[in-house]
Amino acid sequence: MKKIKLLVSLVAVALLLVISGPMFNDEDSAQALEKAEILADTLNVRSGPGIDHSLIDQVNASESYYVVDEHTNDDNGEWVKISLSESTEKEGWVSANFVNKIEDDEETEVDKLDKDEEKAQENKTKEIEQRNLAKEVQETPLEGAKIVLDPGHGGHDPGAVGPTGLTEKEVVVDVGHRTKEELEELGADVHLTREGDEFISLFNRANMANQMGADLFISIHANGALNRKAQGTETYYSSLRNPNDYQLAQSLQDGMVNTLNRQDKGIFDRNFSVLRNAHMPAALVELAYLSNYEEEELMRTDQFRQNAAEGISDGIVDYVENFL
Repeated sequence: MKKIKLLVSLVAVALLLVISGPMFNDEDSAQALEKAEILADTLNVRSGPGIDHSLIDQVNASESYYVVDEHTNDDNGEWVKISLSESTEKEGWVSANFVNKIEDDEETEVDKLDKDEEKAQENKTKEIEQRNLAKEVQETPLEGAKIVLDPGHGGHDPGAVGPTGLTEKEVVVDVGHRTKEELEELGADVHLTREGDEFISLFNRANMANQMGADLFISIHANGALNRKAQGTETYYSSLRNPNDYQLAQSLQDGMVNTLNRQDKGIFDRNFSVLRNAHMPAALVELAYLSNYEEEELMRTDQFRQNAAEGISDGIVDYVENFL
C-alpha cells in the first residue's frame, strides 16, 4: 500500500513538471532579458526564419521587441524571433542583419530620445520657474521695506482750504490710503500716521516712524498761497540731517510730475519739524495748490488722487532701487 502511494505521488509530481515546464532555464532567462532594436526604416516580419515564409507584419526603426528565439542556417542566414505583442502573444521572425540585440536594461535610441526630451522638459520647467521668480522679484521691488506715510493736518487743523471749501486734510488722507495700497502691492510694509480725521502733533508723527524703525518717512500735503494763480508740484527735504534726503525728494518729485502733469516747481531745502525729527530718509511732498481754482477741482477727482498715489509710489521705487 505504501509503495502504491509513493508511486502515485511520483507520477503527480512528474505530471506537474510536464504541465508547468522547466522551473529553471538559463537560456530562456537570458533571452527574456534580451531585446531587438529595429535598425531598418521598415522591416518585414515573417512567420518563419527565412524570406520564403509568409509576411505577417512590419516593424519600424527605433522600435524594440523582446527576443524569444534565434535561428541560423546556410540558406537564410541569421534570424531572430520577436514578441510583437505581450497581450496577444503574437510572435514573428525578422532578419538579424537589421536589428541590434541589446540587454533589456540597456538604453535604446528611443529611450535616449525620451530621456533627452524629459531633460529638455525639466530645463524648460526650471526656466519658467526662474522667470516667474524674477518676475515676482520685479513685481515686489519694495519687499521688506518699512514705510511710514504721513497725511498732513487732520482733526481741528484743516490745512489749506480751497476757494470752494475743499480741505487739505481730506485730500491727503485719501491719497495716503491710495499710496499705501500701491506700496503694499509692491511688497512694502506700510503704516499711516493717521487713518481718519484725527489731529497728531508734528513731533509725534516723526516719532511714530522712529519707534517703528521705518526705512522711509513721507509726509503728504497740498499747498496753499495767497496768490490764487500759484500752481504746480513741489517736494521738500532737509539738508541738515540724512544725506539721502535730497535723492529721495528728487525721486518723489520726478514721480509725481510724471503722473500728475502739473508744473514742476522743483525741490526745496527746508528744516521742517517732521523732517528734522525723523531718524530715516524723509521728504515732504506738496501735490498741487489747493488755493488755485483749477488744481482744487483736480484734487476733488479720484483720478488725480490715484495719479498722485502712483507718482509717490514710483518715486519711492526709484529711490529704493537706486539709492537705498
